[in-house]
Amino acid sequence: MSYRLVAAAIKGDQLLALPDVMNTVGLKGYGAPQRAAAWSDVADEVIAGSASRATPVAACVAGAWTMILSEVIALAALEGDEALTSLAQSRGWSLFSVVADSTTGMYGYRLVEPAGTRFVFVEGGRADESGSAFECERPIAADDYSEENLLDVMDHLGLDFEQGLEEASPVLIWRHG
Repeated sequence: MSYRLVAAAIKGDQLLALPDVMNTVGLKGYGAPQRAAAWSDVADEVIAGSASRATPVAACVAGAWTMILSEVIALAALEGDEALTSLAQSRGWSLFSVVADSTTGMYGYRLVEPAGTRFVFVEGGRADESGSAFECERPIAADDYSEENLLDVMDHLGLDFEQGLEEASPVLIWRHG
């Protein structure tokens, strides 16, 4: 079974800060957020749009994190977008982004914290990493890196996208136009 996860999260309840994050990565023209009772009410709409600049952005607070479902935001964070990293650092946020794609074999994450950044990216037999590894991390090996490695890191951080989305209520959604 193939799967794909491209998401971001900010430590704490940062729902009110989402418009600042969206503007920082160039997502313009979005209206006020609307409330949905559950992730299942907006999932198809958000997933169908993927990386388009007009795709809805969904966010919710789950546990200690604000989970953000937007490929544009997640990929900007993963790629180390300077403006987004600067925004996170200036506000003292822990900003996490993750990509896991079983079809392409692309896996990685970036965690920007006030104390520093940890980055891991594996694709096509190549592995890049920087920053101090977490004690839960196994050695980074391009030929043996999978979603299990990412799940270890997310578990260490107390971040569970699947359970968090299923249990979150409400979910806020920003739509373009």
